Amino acid sequence: MLFSDMIALLIVYLYVIVIFILAEKVLKSKPEVFRKFLHIMVGNMIFAMPFFSDSWIMLLFITLPVTVVLFFLTEY
Repeated sequence: MLFSDMIALLIVYLYVIVIFILAEKVLKSKPEVFRKFLHIMVGNMIFAMPFFSDSWIMLLFITLPVTVVLFFLTEY
């Protein structure tokens, strides 16, 4: 993994954190809009793909951790 990959990972993680905080503060009273906003904005992470040297980096360090965290945050 290159240094540029680490910088790209940091930027993507910061982007996701900012989106969650922004949505929580602004859209908490509108759950349907909140959910759609999060899906659209987090789905934009695919545009970060060209900044990584290998596609497996995005899979292992972004997609997998986000999936695990969301699994544990989901109420059943």
